[in-house]
Amino acid sequence: MLTLDECIPYVLISAQTLGKSGVGTVSELSIDNSIHEDEQRGGSVVSDSISQVDFDEYARCFANRHGIAVPSSCDALSRSSVNHHRFFFVEYKGGNIVGRDQKTNVLSIKSKEAKKIEKKLYDSALMLVKEKVVDLETLRRTFAVLVVVRNDHIPGMIGSRTLSPSANPVFAHMQRSIIEFTLRSEIGLAETLYLAVKIVSADTFQKFYLPHFQSVIRKNS
Repeated sequence: MLTLDECIPYVLISAQTLGKSGVGTVSELSIDNSIHEDEQRGGSVVSDSISQVDFDEYARCFANRHGIAVPSSCDALSRSSVNHHRFFFVEYKGGNIVGRDQKTNVLSIKSKEAKKIEKKLYDSALMLVKEKVVDLETLRRTFAVLVVVRNDHIPGMIGSRTLSPSANPVFAHMQRSIIEFTLRSEIGLAETLYLAVKIVSADTFQKFYLPHFQSVIRKNS
C-alpha cells in the first residue's frame, strides 16, 4: 500500500501513460462534456488556474492496463494544503441536475443524475483500491467528494449565508455555505466509501474549498 504522500504522484504518473499530461486546470476540467454545448452557459462550471489531477485520464489508463472498459470516474483529484491527510475527488456538473422537493423544500440531485454520480464515486474508489493506492479504511478516513454545481442551476440559491464552522466535517475551522446539500435523502453504498460527500455551488467551492487545494505541477509527459 502506498503512503499518503505517494498517492497523488502515483495517480499522476499513471494518468500520463497514454501520452497525456494527466493534469488540467479547474477551468479545463470543469467543462461538462456530458451536456449539449448550448446548455453549458459560458463553458467552465468554475474558472480558475489551479491545477488538479485529471482523474478521467487516470480511468482511461487504468482501463488500458487492466484490459477492461473505461470505468466511470470523477473529473479531478486534489490534496488539501491545509490538512495533508485530506484528499478530494471533484465532479463538476454544468447541467440542470438539481431539484427541490415541493413538499419538504429539500434540495437534492435528480434521480437519474444521482445514479450516474454514485457510479462515478463507486468506480473511482475501487480503482484506487484495486491498484493498492489506498485501502478502504484509508479511503473512508481521508477521501471526500465534492460535486460542484453551476450557481444558476440551483433553485433558490441563497448567496453567501453560512452556518457554523463546526457543521463542516471536512474543514472544521472553515465556514460552510448554507447551499451545501447531500446527494440523496438516503445515503447510498457509494457514499459510505468516503469521509464525506457534499454537493456545493460553484461559488461555495471557489470561496471555501479551492483556496485550500494544492496545485498539481504540470510536467511534460
